[in-house]
Amino acid sequence: MTLRVTVELIPDGQERFIRTLARAEISNVGGSAWVGDYEFTVGEEDNDLTAVRAWTDTGRIEKHSRATSVWLLVAKVAMWAHRRNQED
Repeated sequence: MTLRVTVELIPDGQERFIRTLARAEISNVGGSAWVGDYEFTVGEEDNDLTAVRAWTDTGRIEKHSRATSVWLLVAKVAMWAHRRNQED
C-alpha cells in the first residue's frame, strides 16, 4: 500500500490557482502486525518565494508503530525531508 501526501497552496482560496508545493509517497515494505517498515519518495517543486529549487529524494523509516495515528508517520517523513533539504 502507498500513502500519498500532497501539499498545495490555494491563493486566496481560489482553486483555479492551486499550486503543488511538495509531495510524498510512502510505501509499506515490511514489518509485522505491530510495527512497519516504510520506504518513501519526497520532494518539492521550485518555489521562488522561499528560493527552494525542485528536488526529489528517497528514504526509509523502520520499526514505526502501527498503533499510532497516520499523522505520526507523515510527520516522521516530513522531518526527514526537512533535514534533507537543510543539507543543500
